[in-house]
Amino acid sequence: MKAKDTLTFTKGKKYAELVAFDPNVAELVKRLLKAQAEISFKAGVREVVDYINHHLNPQVWNSDTNKPYYTIEKSKWQAKLKEWDIKQ
Repeated sequence: MKAKDTLTFTKGKKYAELVAFDPNVAELVKRLLKAQAEISFKAGVREVVDYINHHLNPQVWNSDTNKPYYTIEKSKWQAKLKEWDIKQ
């Protein structure tokens, strides 16, 4: 998924009405919405990455890769998904 995938307004009836009314304004609105979608999308990704980095727990050493396995406590992860309103 990319930021542009979150833009639904530009596919709807109201946007089509705006294009018919004033194409220049519609294009400006579209550019502004794309910019805001990019900012919001990156902020959301950053929040998830920060959460994971903060809650990773090294559990077991993997002798094959010479690196630890990492886990996140399931109940905390499920609570965070619920907070973010993400359905599994």
